[in-house]
Formats: sequence, C-alpha cells, structure tokens
Amino acid sequence: MPSPAVPWESHGFFNKHPWQTLTLLAADRFLVEQDLLKGEPTLAAPSKW
Repeated sequence: MPSPAVPWESHGFFNKHPWQTLTLLAADRFLVEQDLLKGEPTLAAPSKW
C-alpha cells in the first residue's frame, strides 16, 4: 500500500485528524482488494475530503 506524500506535514502526520481517518480508509480499501476483508468501511471520510 503506497503511503501518501504530504510534503507540508511532519513525520507521523497520519496519526492525527483528518489523516488518521483517511489512512484507515485507505488501509481498509487495500485489505478489501486483497480479499482479506469484506464489506464497506464503517468510518466516514472527513467532510472536507
């Protein structure tokens, strides 16, 4: 799973809102594509994304 390039953020940016939710959604989509999970994500994307 490729990690996003966000040059204006510091290391570990994905552990904070809204990146944490976006990272979890991306991981969820990846695992569904690999047939390791089934169904739709239970988290909603942040409203500005």
